[in-house]
Amino acid sequence: MDLAIPYVFIFYVAQFASRVDITDKYIEADFTLEHLGLLKKSQLKLLKQIEGDFGPSTNAKGEEAFWQMYVDDNAFNSFASMVTTIEKMFSVRTIFKGYPQVMSAIKMLTTSNIGQVFPDIVEEYGSGKNVDIIFSPSHALFVDGVPDAKPSGVYMDKNGNVKFQANVPLQMNVEQSGGRWEPIRNIFVSFLFQGKISTQDGPNGQTFNLQVKTIKISQILIKNHEGEEMDLEQMLIQSMVNLQLENVKKEFKSRWVDPNAAISRQPKQIACFGINLSNIELLFGKSQAKFSWFWKEAEQPEDHEVCASFFRNIMSHQEEVVKQMNNDKSDLNQTFKSLAKAHGAAIDSLEQKEKPKKASFVTDDL
Repeated sequence: MDLAIPYVFIFYVAQFASRVDITDKYIEADFTLEHLGLLKKSQLKLLKQIEGDFGPSTNAKGEEAFWQMYVDDNAFNSFASMVTTIEKMFSVRTIFKGYPQVMSAIKMLTTSNIGQVFPDIVEEYGSGKNVDIIFSPSHALFVDGVPDAKPSGVYMDKNGNVKFQANVPLQMNVEQSGGRWEPIRNIFVSFLFQGKISTQDGPNGQTFNLQVKTIKISQILIKNHEGEEMDLEQMLIQSMVNLQLENVKKEFKSRWVDPNAAISRQPKQIACFGINLSNIELLFGKSQAKFSWFWKEAEQPEDHEVCASFFRNIMSHQEEVVKQMNNDKSDLNQTFKSLAKAHGAAIDSLEQKEKPKKASFVTDDL
């Protein structure tokens, strides 16, 4: 029965994949949120066309790839598009209204305090008035102020640079008499987080270096209620925030990761299949990262009982799983059992309906 597991796996993979290609050497599948019907037309417009491809099928040692995967920008930006198409504005005062521990900070949102950064506000609207910050993840609202802006998302290049950009449109409102809120500033700010992943050959294979290069406000545009650009406020805000973000960046130290160290400690039972898993390699292309996991031939362990015991465990595994599921009294498992029972009853009912009825002769009494 275990021999059927790969075929069951392929069957379910095909249900979710947008494309499946099966040859005598490999099984290739593509997965997209568009295929699953999770993206709207407005969200698809925010994604760029990317021609993806796998890394080399053999490495420098001549070992063949056991498993390969590539991830492009759209793997992340498909999810980002779900957020950036939310056409709603959110009030800071409303969001934190039910959090007493935050309200002390919210009460400091007044023209007197804001005026230390925006000095013209006190002159125009007076001191001590309440201020509210309205924000939105909407890309459509952001391009109203910055028409050529890239959508919020992740962007990779062939040199291993990974950039995350978040665009946030904001509106600053002041409370006037009668509880009326009046917009006083429209702010469009882009936050940039940029890192780099580099590779180096180590004793076990490739090692990866993770490095944070930049955390900053890359762009900011501030306009008053008349649409005039406030140059001084822009420079002041950007320099103050970037100074703090530079201190945050220093907390992230360059780190080396060796994924192949774990592979070198793989269980000896893997050799029972005649192979050993080799090293993992990472290669970057335009807008995509390519992962390859290689294998090499291996002799089976000298102790034949190792493999014999291993294969006996595999054959008995399904029986143990079924036994555990039957003894599982959790609500989740009971729900699955009820669904399976209902499904079986529906199948039986359908089969009964489809059975041909026996021919019968009706005679009239003369």
